[in-house]
Amino acid sequence: MTTHDLIGKTITNIYGIHAITQLEYFGLDTATIFVELNGDTVIHFPHTHRSQLHKTHLPAKAEAVIYDITDEMIQPVKAPNHQPVQKSTFLHVLWHKLFPAKTAPPLPTPVITFDKPRRYIKNRKITDIIWYPRVSHGDTFLQLDNGCIIGETQAAPSGTGLAGLNYYYDLKSLALRKGLDYETLMNK
Repeated sequence: MTTHDLIGKTITNIYGIHAITQLEYFGLDTATIFVELNGDTVIHFPHTHRSQLHKTHLPAKAEAVIYDITDEMIQPVKAPNHQPVQKSTFLHVLWHKLFPAKTAPPLPTPVITFDKPRRYIKNRKITDIIWYPRVSHGDTFLQLDNGCIIGETQAAPSGTGLAGLNYYYDLKSLALRKGLDYETLMNK
């Protein structure tokens, strides 16, 4: 099967394997995304618009990256010990240097807001393949029948939360993030 054969197939679930590699001063988050098509075929996320895709078995470590109840939200990456990860900031380090006996004020909790209604990923048909010709590997995206676009980032700096499945509301939001020099299979 080629990437072109994905057109018209239905995404029934998406799975991922996340790993955190901690080096001396920095780390690297890695992810591998698997796409379940039509409820019976599992493939790796395509890396190029010319990829040869082969059926694969879902590894035991793979977890669904979309909640079972609804697919409105993508699950956050878990730390290896399944504890929340809280990063220190410069102000927290400075606080502990200046006032070692006092506890630092808590980190603010990020609030995620959506200015548009969310679009679903599960049980959607793939309608187009989008890629960036200036990148030889890894900038391939799948456009779904509701207009949303998904992609995969295999590696990112640790703690950024960027490794794994990427979701774009529409082609405009993808172009704002990645640029306008994309090509689509349907426009070729």
